[in-house]
Amino acid sequence: MNDFKFVSEEYSIHNSKNYRLSIQLNKDGFSVLIKSDKNKILSIIHRQTGSLENTRKAFKYEEDFINLRELSFQSFTILLNTSLATVLPEEITAIHDKVDIFRMEFDVEKQSLIKSKKIDALGSTVVFNIPEDIEKFISSFYNKPVIDHISSEFLKYILKTPVESKYNFFIYTSPGILHLALLFYGELKFHNSFNCKNNDEMLYHLMNSIRQLKISSSTHFYYSGHLKDNDNSWKILLKYLPKLKQLPNEFSFELAWDVNENYFSYLLNSTGENN
Repeated sequence: MNDFKFVSEEYSIHNSKNYRLSIQLNKDGFSVLIKSDKNKILSIIHRQTGSLENTRKAFKYEEDFINLRELSFQSFTILLNTSLATVLPEEITAIHDKVDIFRMEFDVEKQSLIKSKKIDALGSTVVFNIPEDIEKFISSFYNKPVIDHISSEFLKYILKTPVESKYNFFIYTSPGILHLALLFYGELKFHNSFNCKNNDEMLYHLMNSIRQLKISSSTHFYYSGHLKDNDNSWKILLKYLPKLKQLPNEFSFELAWDVNENYFSYLLNSTGENN
């Protein structure tokens, strides 16, 4: 997805205390979404910086993003789009420390910050890591954002998605990241995320996961993310999964086609939830 910017004429930095802000932090850049207290989209900015370092520079030196670091908002969430997350059921977290489990699974440094987000509808908790470089970036914000992981929004979204089978497999992609989930009658049976160097590696991890899970032939597959209909990778994906369905874009206006990969930020701010 190319750089993109939309700012409504109604947007004013002087009214920021009435706005809900979310920033989705991607491997290759970031997306900003600002909505009014009446749920109207006021601004969308997507920037492909190529690295976290370049993202930090944008928020340090560019006036629009400096304002986002300093202004007060009704709510403000930074949504991490990384592969460093796991989903733990209540029966596990009831007897084992979720931080210890996470450290064993990912072998992260002892001083690294680990947070969690409970998903009541699943009876599970998303546990995720904030790497030191991202933690430093977050600390530059004076308005104390809530930190969440895209896995929690992804899972809450697919739980509300109308489905046609008892087995339903969901795929979400953005450049460099693949997120997968398998639901059986609304119960989470599988969740995983992968870092991918390119779309070919993304397709490999996807198909390898499907083979290892020995998924039922009655399973329905759903996709959301950055691949477009004319992308070669999308055409290859359809050869493997000819009945793959694209989830509807949540942006219901003329800009929707170009911001699909980041609509979890939109969903996060649709209800005003920020916990």
